[in-house]
Amino acid sequence: MECILHIGTEKTGTTSLQHFLSQNRSRLLKNGIAYTKTLGKKVNNGICLLSYPIERRDNLTEKIKVISDKDFMQKQQKLKQRFKKEIKSIVKIKGVKKFIISSELLQSRLITEKDVQQLKTLLVDELGFDKIKVVVYLRDPALTAQSLFSTAIKFGHTWEKPPHPKDNQYFRNVCDHKSTLKRFGSIFGEDSLVIRLFQKGDLLGNSIITDFFHVLQEPLLPRYILPKSSNLSLSYTAISLLIVINKYWPRKPGTYQDFKRSHLIRNLENNSTNKFKMSKQLKDEYDKYFNKSNEWVRKKYFPHREFLFYKSNINNNSEYQQNFGIDEAANLLIQICEKQYKFSIREKLKILAFNLREKLK
Repeated sequence: MECILHIGTEKTGTTSLQHFLSQNRSRLLKNGIAYTKTLGKKVNNGICLLSYPIERRDNLTEKIKVISDKDFMQKQQKLKQRFKKEIKSIVKIKGVKKFIISSELLQSRLITEKDVQQLKTLLVDELGFDKIKVVVYLRDPALTAQSLFSTAIKFGHTWEKPPHPKDNQYFRNVCDHKSTLKRFGSIFGEDSLVIRLFQKGDLLGNSIITDFFHVLQEPLLPRYILPKSSNLSLSYTAISLLIVINKYWPRKPGTYQDFKRSHLIRNLENNSTNKFKMSKQLKDEYDKYFNKSNEWVRKKYFPHREFLFYKSNINNNSEYQQNFGIDEAANLLIQICEKQYKFSIREKLKILAFNLREKLK
């Protein structure tokens, strides 16, 4: 059976794709496509846990409450046995020919060839997949960093702006496409890589779902349910409010979102009027920093293109600061409060917004 290993990268529509795959798991199975749920019902981050060395610790290991190397090894073995059992039961189903595993953390957390080799050993030697296709979506580094920053603020950070790539290893790794392709290509083989560009004009149907099914060489059937938009971007105003909120309502390190924080972020997403944009100066820094990496990818895999990514107009302002929208801020507060309380405070907040606007004149 063929394993379709979708490794991200981050901020390339992965959440929408995973929601689609999980919502349509039974429908896909009838069409010969399996999407694992042992490794995570929606997001298959369990594959990372199975690929980690026993001394690795991060928010994934904290989530399963790892207390020692021995404890982690035992939990890895239990998860692996459940996964083997799932594969065995699926193999018995007539007509199933493709098995999908999707986790963007495979790209961002398995950062050495040794990590990736452990993943391959697991899939080939222990689980018995005879063919592996590594699907990776690449996005313009500056746009990736812009979106990573918004997500970081949602997860409790209080950064005032996106970090420069030389100052943040995580951002640097996600955006360095040459490093990603060399790392996975050297272990799985270059012929196993399926490289797609995440930008309008290159995604089939301008949809990650449509494009992914093109990669699968499978029809996107009408009976499949399409998910609602997820992981929406925040505006500059919403990010500014959330940064302040994070200072007074810090998220515990290593934990996932609790219900109240998720509810707050959902309201901010749904009521943001536009997307946050980094400064032109920082965008130019990202372009310059990853120019050699992008050019290596272009020459090797997309030699017919003049540029790997289209030039994006992120922000014409040389300064970072964007206008803090008082009206938008008031509306965001109104939406949050009206969801929380039965009575409306719209008029009071309108007065507050007016007073703030007058003070800023």
